[in-house]
Amino acid sequence: GHCKVEGLLGKEEADAARASLLKHLNGRLLQAYVLKMELLAADCEDDELLQLSREVKTAAEAKKKLTKWNECDVPFLQDFNVHRDDCDEGRAVDAIARSPTLGRTACDLLGVDSVRLYQTCTFFKAAGQGETSWHADLSTSPFDTNDMVTCWIALTDIKSYEQSPLEFASRSHKDVALPFWYDDEGLYNPSGDPREYEPVTHMPLSVGDSTWHHGWLLHSSPPNDSKHDRVALAITYVSSSAVTLGERDLRQHPDPEDAESYSAWLNDVKPGCVASHPLTPIVYAR
Repeated sequence: GHCKVEGLLGKEEADAARASLLKHLNGRLLQAYVLKMELLAADCEDDELLQLSREVKTAAEAKKKLTKWNECDVPFLQDFNVHRDDCDEGRAVDAIARSPTLGRTACDLLGVDSVRLYQTCTFFKAAGQGETSWHADLSTSPFDTNDMVTCWIALTDIKSYEQSPLEFASRSHKDVALPFWYDDEGLYNPSGDPREYEPVTHMPLSVGDSTWHHGWLLHSSPPNDSKHDRVALAITYVSSSAVTLGERDLRQHPDPEDAESYSAWLNDVKPGCVASHPLTPIVYAR
């Protein structure tokens, strides 16, 4: 359910991508922190934190209040869909996401003939920031499909566990019994009882190396205990025939973590229909 592709981006291209992504994120720091506050408020049903998210005026103020509330810094910051912005940074990411090499790899891994670009996301984990909990990407997405794959490109070197590599629970994307029989605690701890998955990483990763993982594969990352920030670009593809979730008989709804990413197009697509939309373009077809 996961693999490593070395040198997906050349060093010069990867360095340029990192500079572009950081420039874009720095322009949206307040929004990034507010998003974290809103998600934590919803998860904890905390009206006070939700109100704070509406009152903060600067990124520094948001970070201070969130850290005080959470008693620690956020585990990471996200910047969704830079590729959609009409700016130099957006065009640079869009070119990477539409690369025939990436599209062909996505098709090969999923065993399909064509793929849509679902989203791009910058993941910024500053030195000292905490762990990312176990999760599966499709649980945060509005799709009724098994055909999703994420390409995670390291834009900083990840040579040790302290630099927060992705960890994977191998073959967990085929473990139907886990989500069927166990509650969320079981999903958040796949390396513990009763599954005892052995977490796997693909270290070392140099700038421009990538890992790929299936949409249902459980993965996480440890705290960034190094002295350097960790930066990565995640690009997620789905089969061109992937449909959105229907409205009836759902056991649960998507985790709201990625709602910001798909809110711009989801209401334009009829539930249970192919996710065909200008914001989810087919970027590769055989």
